[in-house]
Amino acid sequence: MTRYLHLFFIGFGASLAFLDSSVNVAFPAITANFEITKPEIIWLVITFALPTISLMLYFGRTADRVGHRFIFQVGLAFSLIAFGATTLAPTYDLFLWGRIVQGVGAAAIIGAGMALARSLFDETYRARVIGYYVLMIAFAGALGPFIGGLMVEWQGWSGVFSFRAVIAALAFLLIFSLPKDATAMPGHRVVAMIVVMAFTGATGILFNLSPDWLRGFVNVILVGLGLYGIFDFFRLLLAGSELFEKFSKTDFVIFVLSNFRSIFIHFAASSVIFIIPFYLKDWRVLDYKSAGLALAFYPFGIAVVASQARRLFAKFEPRRIGNWGMIALLAGLWLTGGWTTTTATALLWSNLFLIGAGTGLFHISLNHYIIGVYGPEHRGTAGALIEFTRTVGILSAALILLPLFTILLSTASVTDPEVQFFYAFELSFKFISALPFALLVIAGIWGYIFCGIEEP
Repeated sequence: MTRYLHLFFIGFGASLAFLDSSVNVAFPAITANFEITKPEIIWLVITFALPTISLMLYFGRTADRVGHRFIFQVGLAFSLIAFGATTLAPTYDLFLWGRIVQGVGAAAIIGAGMALARSLFDETYRARVIGYYVLMIAFAGALGPFIGGLMVEWQGWSGVFSFRAVIAALAFLLIFSLPKDATAMPGHRVVAMIVVMAFTGATGILFNLSPDWLRGFVNVILVGLGLYGIFDFFRLLLAGSELFEKFSKTDFVIFVLSNFRSIFIHFAASSVIFIIPFYLKDWRVLDYKSAGLALAFYPFGIAVVASQARRLFAKFEPRRIGNWGMIALLAGLWLTGGWTTTTATALLWSNLFLIGAGTGLFHISLNHYIIGVYGPEHRGTAGALIEFTRTVGILSAALILLPLFTILLSTASVTDPEVQFFYAFELSFKFISALPFALLVIAGIWGYIFCGIEEP
């Protein structure tokens, strides 16, 4: 019973990173408060996602050496600092610095979270732990938009950050009840702390310097982090071949392609985050609470699927579950492209739930496969790699989808704002839904050619 209580504490702490879904519903309020344009809102995502994806694999590997509990608590501590900074930020620049610090904290939490949860149980509980852990973080993601809507109406845009500061402080204390790390190496702990403190300190100083050309160094740092993350990703994939020398070259190709497929799937699913909030606020004229409730059906779909993970794995192959997820995602995205101002609320909810369920099916199948490849001795690396590909997909969506949507708005041949919006809305979702369709075709061809290959 104690193990499951500790698992709940871990899920409670890990929810901080995934409660960032509460920020989506606050996009219009943040845009208005800092008097920025819609395209500029993508920096809110970039400054959070780049440090996350760049440092996630570093923290995952470091956690395997210095202890998963230690790295997890480092993430909680930095998250607490970040939520305070973003809540009190008087300018958009300082707000973005808080998002950078939040990204560092999320990288540590995500990099160590799954591994810390799995360390409580032996390998026979793998499917159950995956299901429970994904369920908890998906439940947090489902609650995020609704809580975010309530907090925006109560405290304004800053409310979506202040409530998580309380969670960070409480989770930090609760994690002390977990068993101490058995692999603690003080020297590596010092290095880990120096890396994160130097990074956050440097970016904080640069954001507070007034000359614009000095602030440009922050962008250089972020780009450098992004390049490091990409380098680290490919290095890990190549090094991964040493972890499963018993596999053939074909098996290794499947492993690499599975990670890239994860990026494309989460890129497509992220359309819910970046485009739909403006539809709900501007064209359905919903208050923040109602918009948050609607958006919550996306992560709620993930949570429902995660709750059934153990039963699904007992009956079906992970590859088949992943393909079902792509089919559901394709259907949900295609149907969403047909929304209008008069679309029934029940249809909005069901479409978002379908997109979430499809994403959830794919995500649990990927978890099962990647963790099986790496084994328990590299659980931190495996968990970090899974979340790395997911976050890269989200970041790519931030960089591509909003600019694409803006371009489509400008290319509409009419001047009516409503017609312009839904022209761009429909074309965007048709483009996005083409990704899971293409992946399904490739998966079908690959499965036909290599139908005898089994996953670990």
